[in-house]
Amino acid sequence: MDGGKGSQQKIFFFHIIIIWRKVKNSIRGIHNHNGWCEDPNTVKEVIRSMFKDMFSKGKRVKVLLDNMLFIRIGEVDNVQETIEKEVRITMWECDSAKTPNPDGYTFNFIKQACDVIKGDILRAILGFYKFG
Repeated sequence: MDGGKGSQQKIFFFHIIIIWRKVKNSIRGIHNHNGWCEDPNTVKEVIRSMFKDMFSKGKRVKVLLDNMLFIRIGEVDNVQETIEKEVRITMWECDSAKTPNPDGYTFNFIKQACDVIKGDILRAILGFYKFG
């Protein structure tokens, strides 16, 4: 590092961005049953109780799929070919720099190795389909 004026400007810019994000992401107040509140302890308590209520055991979200039409795998002539096409489309839609697991293998690697590993992927998916 040269320690020159350019480095100082980069550091200054970096600190300005950090301060801006901290201000932008902060919660200054919240509406509760008493109106607008800016007391940090009250804000924390309102948020905590909201999430506690949201994730309590008694509350369930019911998803209705009444008017949805799904193609069943049994209705397809060639199950393996259809699954292979769907997997390939899904993989190619993923960002190449992303990794689906913490193992570090990116989608770019998976895409390049697709011909080698597609048999294993298809066996896993078909096994899930058959055995759950």
